[in-house]
Order: sequence, then C-alpha cells, then structure tokens
Amino acid sequence: MKLMNIVKSYGNKKVLDGITLDIEEGKVTAILGESGSGKSTLLNIIAGKIKDFKGEIIFEAENKN
Repeated sequence: MKLMNIVKSYGNKKVLDGITLDIEEGKVTAILGESGSGKSTLLNIIAGKIKDFKGEIIFEAENKN
C-alpha cells in the first residue's frame, strides 16, 4: 500500500501535512507519535472511515499464483 501526499485538516488545524508512506506487504509497520499528532486520523483514512482528505492511497493488487 502506498500513501501519497495525504493532507487532512479539521477547520484551521492541519493534522496531516503531506504524508507519504510505502507499507510493504507482509511487514509489520508501527505508527508512532505524540497524542494529537494524527495517528488515528491516518488509520481512519486508510480504513475508509474518513473520506474528505487530499492525496492518494494505492492498494496494490494481491498476487494470486
């Protein structure tokens, strides 16, 4: 999965500002940060619970051999 230039604001407060991340399939990835830094917002965007954001999420197709 690739996150490209994810931006999310709540009113005048920008919570995520241009997050780009490549998460490899089969790897464990941790998202760390202080309280209020946007971790839950980012995970909710990935899960599809938040739809009003800027940027792009690419879910790579699974290889079926």
